[in-house]
Amino acid sequence: MRGCPVLTGSRASHIRAEVQSFYYDEVDSTNLEARRLLEQGRIADAAWVLARGQTSGRGTRGRTWVCPVGAGICLSVVHAARNVRWPVTTDFTKSAAVACVEVLREATGAAVVIRPVNDLMIDGRKLGGILTETVVAADRVEAVITGIGINVRVAPTLTGDDARATTCLTAHVAGPVYDDPAMRDLAERIARRVDARHRQVFAGDIAEIERLERDFREREP
Repeated sequence: MRGCPVLTGSRASHIRAEVQSFYYDEVDSTNLEARRLLEQGRIADAAWVLARGQTSGRGTRGRTWVCPVGAGICLSVVHAARNVRWPVTTDFTKSAAVACVEVLREATGAAVVIRPVNDLMIDGRKLGGILTETVVAADRVEAVITGIGINVRVAPTLTGDDARATTCLTAHVAGPVYDDPAMRDLAERIARRVDARHRQVFAGDIAEIERLERDFREREP
């Protein structure tokens, strides 16, 4: 793991006072790092973990998510789930997908859509993916971790049973140039929106999320 985490206490006000922010140059996986931070007691309630790259990113069904440093967004949004019994991870995946599409369309104008339940697509090519995991102890969910990977500068080649065509934002958006500050700003905007949408799920307010998820779905040709 390269780089040191920076807990930006004053920047936690990006969303709400209780949300913490951790930044890295490179990690194995932002979801794994989120678990470590939870185990160390360093996340009190909610946080995001953002890295410029990851070496062992994971997708669904044990697939890998390749993201060299500077290639894309590697983000995990974490919420403690005290007194919540077995939240449905699909609801959190849907809310994260909706949040990603909202922000990406607003920020770039790219025609990003959802391929249910966890793929972000443009023109039939995979732009990114979402992996929602739970931390469970004594049959109770203690935290929900939502990992988000988005190709910004590079479209990696997928192999094996996931050998689909991929794409990246810079292939569809003429500007702005996605330098590091621009990518970090975009990632933070996504983190804020995911946080807000996830709080709707925790509150049981999922009707709007389900409607938007249907509206944003990829249409059959």
